[in-house]
Amino acid sequence: YNLLGEGWALSLDQFVSIFKEATALQETYNFSDDQLCKLFYAFDTDQNGLVDALEAIATIGIMSGKKN
Repeated sequence: YNLLGEGWALSLDQFVSIFKEATALQETYNFSDDQLCKLFYAFDTDQNGLVDALEAIATIGIMSGKKN
């Protein structure tokens, strides 16, 4: 977060950039821009256009228990 964002939050462009540059993720999942946008908005729980560290941790925790 500190490397790309100012403070502890990421914009949509920064969020997408992280996933696009994470080679292992791209090789395994090959996310489309549309999928990454949907993922960003799933993480942006307060709908302020930023994903902060707490939203990221909480969303990963919730999604890790998802059955589907």
